[in-house]
Amino acid sequence: MKSGRWIILIVSLVASAVMGVVLIVLAAMGDGMSHNSKSMYTLFPYGTIVSMRTPWSTLGTVLLFIQFPLYALILNLVRPLGWKAFALVLIIAIHVLTVVSAMRPGWH
Repeated sequence: MKSGRWIILIVSLVASAVMGVVLIVLAAMGDGMSHNSKSMYTLFPYGTIVSMRTPWSTLGTVLLFIQFPLYALILNLVRPLGWKAFALVLIIAIHVLTVVSAMRPGWH
């Protein structure tokens, strides 16, 4: 991997981690720190589902913090551009399907 790609990878991982923390705080504030977790389910479906539906709250917290850096890592490592577009569509589709399943009645 060329040094320029390493720099881009590191910057994107740091930026996505910072963005993730900011979004966690904003989603928690948006939900009013109550049992209405729609913002958390929408932005962080994997970690929220695990935290709210299983006894594995530590795993759920880890998923909250690594979700966006994982997205950034996938998009940085996938080459060429056509596959990168496919990876982005796949990430969005899986995220949306997870949000839809999490928002079903009886889940929250």
